[in-house]
Amino acid sequence: LGCITSIIATLSKTPGLQAIPPLINLAMAVWGMALWGNMSDTCREFFETNYYELNLLFHINVVLLAFSLLVFVCVICLGFAFL
Repeated sequence: LGCITSIIATLSKTPGLQAIPPLINLAMAVWGMALWGNMSDTCREFFETNYYELNLLFHINVVLLAFSLLVFVCVICLGFAFL
């Protein structure tokens, strides 16, 4: 989903559409953090024992999305500061 919206935003050259991929990252980061924080111990143990790689990939993805969210917020703040 992120790749498709990035391609459309890049090809269209419309400033409003270019903000959509970071907003999707925002939504996915918040959703991932909510899932990570609200996962019960039983569920966490199940995924760590049976699907360790998938669980690791989930954690890596949430961290990277949170980092991209932080960068997006910094860019927006810098943009407002220099306007």
